[in-house]
Amino acid sequence: MPQGLEDQSVYHMICKSVISLDTNFLIVYRELQLPPQIWQMNNNQFSWSSDKVKVDEVHPTNYLQNSNPFKLRNDKPLSRYHWTSIVVMKANATLFGDNKYRQVCGFYCALLHFRSFSEDSDWLYSRNFPFRFDGFQFVSCYKEPYITFSFYLMPYSTAVVSLSNISFSAWYFILANIFEEPAFVPKKLESKQFFRLVLGTWVLTTVVLTNCYNGLMITELNSPLPATAPTSWRDLICGDKYIFKKYDKFKKLKVVNNTVGVFWESNFGEFRQYWDNSNYWYNDYWYPHIVSNKNSTSFINCFDLFSTVIEPNGNGILKYAFTEFLYAYGFNPSLNYDPPKVLSEESLLMYSFLNPRHLFEPKKVNCSFDQCNQTALTSIIEGELINCGRTVLAAKASDLSGEIHFLKKNYDWIPFEEGRDSLHSQIIGFLFKREGNSKVPAYCRQLVQSGIFSRLEDEYQRQKFSKRIPVVTTRVENKELPLNLAGKVFTVFVLCGITTGVGTPTTHMALTGQTVDRFGSSLNLIPSFVQYAYGENFKSIGEEDNIGTSSLYGGKQKSSHV
Repeated sequence: MPQGLEDQSVYHMICKSVISLDTNFLIVYRELQLPPQIWQMNNNQFSWSSDKVKVDEVHPTNYLQNSNPFKLRNDKPLSRYHWTSIVVMKANATLFGDNKYRQVCGFYCALLHFRSFSEDSDWLYSRNFPFRFDGFQFVSCYKEPYITFSFYLMPYSTAVVSLSNISFSAWYFILANIFEEPAFVPKKLESKQFFRLVLGTWVLTTVVLTNCYNGLMITELNSPLPATAPTSWRDLICGDKYIFKKYDKFKKLKVVNNTVGVFWESNFGEFRQYWDNSNYWYNDYWYPHIVSNKNSTSFINCFDLFSTVIEPNGNGILKYAFTEFLYAYGFNPSLNYDPPKVLSEESLLMYSFLNPRHLFEPKKVNCSFDQCNQTALTSIIEGELINCGRTVLAAKASDLSGEIHFLKKNYDWIPFEEGRDSLHSQIIGFLFKREGNSKVPAYCRQLVQSGIFSRLEDEYQRQKFSKRIPVVTTRVENKELPLNLAGKVFTVFVLCGITTGVGTPTTHMALTGQTVDRFGSSLNLIPSFVQYAYGENFKSIGEEDNIGTSSLYGGKQKSSHV
């Protein structure tokens, strides 16, 4: 027992008469011990979350008096200390915060933690009750448009055409163009019944089908281009997006010493050196690397990783949750000085986000520590987010649910998209120490299993944003701009260019091949032509000449034989 401190459990024992020496004194001590009367709620377990609770170091009765947990604009907003006080008070005990706890009973009171179980190994040796996972997620309204030629097939159902075994006839377009223009038809043919039935049917079929197709195709062409939104943390990587394939290839190499260390240094060593030079860890106010790179143009194609503003140490120093987490993870001594044998996909992601080309603070933030406050920073981040640029808001899932609800409620015309995966997901739950035979752990379990805890959590998130004012209070309509070369009509020029580029050489090759074929056929005709010209024709001409000559000389000439 440390000097000056007393074990409070000694004063909460049941008296009993003399016991037998054969009795197990540990069991007897446990049976005689009364439930702890003083509980402490650890207040330093959410360093990456905005849910750090400033506990009122008073008796729960004073805290809960005249307070309605479901009142939206409550003078005493709902916090996790609220329902924790309810549980402890039901067990006829007192709940204190960190500072008051140390003054009352030192390190020998019962402890109640609401925390993640991955931070250390305390949960392995303590009574605990996990009930959910919590990790970093993101939300954004950024979408990147792209050009597709699927509108050519849009009017047709591929499944129907394939199953029905319908052949596509390109002559429909030619016939439609022919029939759309008036042409002369003889009266005798026009009066024929078969002509009206056959030709009239083909005219209606081709014109209707092609016009419907053209109408649907043009409608699809004039509609906004399809776009893709980031849905996973991989989509936010700046720079080398093939880091996972590179690592898979690197693992196959037979490097004798420190395989992971060599790979880490070659791919992320510059990041660590940059953050080391910024002295981020020793800076209690802002991030020097953010201030120095705000005017850089290297961020154009990289996502801005903004996050919720937190006060991790409770000393009034504001920081960004995701940035604080990344730095602490990237410079964890257990990873850098004694690296594991294998790097997980999640580790590669988090190391990639240490790339200084990512922006973690809005460019509009231009104030000193004394001038900036959490409300102002949150408003600036919100303004950057609703511009729908390459910006995401990263936060713990427990925090992000309230943020998303607030954004969708106040900016219903903006389509916000949530990330589908979670980064650094951890088990969250209750952890108890020195609880003895107290009923507080059982009450906490009942609070979760009955659904009261989740209802209070939802109310807590709702009240946290009840007094927050949106940056834009009126709906901003999108202006209808005429189509220009930078708009949707750009697709037409692309199509014309592709058609001309492919059609011209194809036509040239076809014509060239036809000319060669004709030239070859002409060459094949030369012998027969020569035979015809200089054979039979030559004979007939000679005969005629001989006849003419004989008659000229008055007799027949003798043939000379060689």
